Amino acid sequence: DLGVPHHRRVPWVNIFVVGGGAARGKPGGVDGHGVGGKTATSQTLPRGSGKYIASFLGFAPADNPQVLALAVIHNPKGTYYGGQIAAPVVRQLFENILPYLDEKSYTDK
Repeated sequence: DLGVPHHRRVPWVNIFVVGGGAARGKPGGVDGHGVGGKTATSQTLPRGSGKYIASFLGFAPADNPQVLALAVIHNPKGTYYGGQIAAPVVRQLFENILPYLDEKSYTDK
């Protein structure tokens, strides 16, 4: 136990996946905005069929989530990793959505 409730700890772990390490500046990131998220890649049944499901669940802004997006790609051709093909879909959505959150009329309470 890190002394932090699980519901508080998990988002920060996910932010690191998108904002740092190997994923820094990569498919899920959006310039000027913190984005959290998690990729997934799974093989469909029967195993060995060569069919996959790739996905990315993203949320932004990372420090105060207002938007959630999920991209799921069934049986992609060629590359089948969620971080390579599903994360860019969510990034494109966030690139179009997040500028609206920057306008005061949308974020003021």
